[in-house]
Amino acid sequence: MIAYFARGYFALLAALTALFAAAPVLFSNAPLGATLHAALLWAGVLAAPLTYAEVRRRKLWPLLDSLRVSRLGLLAALTAAGQLLHLAFLAL
Repeated sequence: MIAYFARGYFALLAALTALFAAAPVLFSNAPLGATLHAALLWAGVLAAPLTYAEVRRRKLWPLLDSLRVSRLGLLAALTAAGQLLHLAFLAL
C-alpha cells in the first residue's frame, strides 16, 4: 500500500515538474536549466497535499490506517524523498 501511495506521489511529482518547468520555457524563453530546479522544488511541495486529496477522494485511508503509519509522517517522508531527489539533481 505504501508503494502504491509513493508511486502516485512520484507520478504527480513528475507531472507537476514537467508543467512547472515547461511553462516558463514556452512563455518567456527562459533556459530550461534555470527553471527546472525551481519547478522540482515547488512540485515536491505541492504534490504532497494533492496526493493527500486524491487518496482521501478514493477513500483509501482505512488501508493505510491498518498499516499503523501516521498520515502526516507518510506525507512528510514522501516530501523529503522528493526533496532528496531535488538535491541529487542539483549535484549533477
